[in-house]
Amino acid sequence: MLGLPKGIVHIHNYDPYYVESFHKEKAILTPILGERVVDIQHVGSTAIGIQAKPIVDIAVGLNDLGDISTFNDKRLREHQYYRLQVQLPDEVVYAKFSSLENLVKTHFLHVVAHNSEKWKALLIFRDQLRANPNLAQEYVELKQRLAVLYSNDELAYTAGKKHL
Repeated sequence: MLGLPKGIVHIHNYDPYYVESFHKEKAILTPILGERVVDIQHVGSTAIGIQAKPIVDIAVGLNDLGDISTFNDKRLREHQYYRLQVQLPDEVVYAKFSSLENLVKTHFLHVVAHNSEKWKALLIFRDQLRANPNLAQEYVELKQRLAVLYSNDELAYTAGKKHL
């Protein structure tokens, strides 16, 4: 099952449905996001085949991050995607919600400039963990420790993962 309520951190065993869900969302998003999108990739732990929060991360690469102004936010909202207020350098984040009442997020869109440092970092991290089972296991163990420490603080959990 996909999704976690806002603020909650819980790690689940890998589910092959994550890949299927990515492909379904990519098929929905491609016509909505338009021709300015260069590439859409499945990133994050659900793309690696390891234990993860049950939220699918999707990287959307644009020619230029300014092209985000061409996105049809109304059509995105029709599919439960909402732009988050989080301020990140060189990235705009959307979340898909299965429940707005409980703020249950099922997917994140990380919109960045294609071939930017951020884009490359997302793909390199995924690819390195796929290629190195020992590193992937080390990452799982870090995530498990952080999930216990910060079970109700997803910001602290996310910040802690940067130590790998």
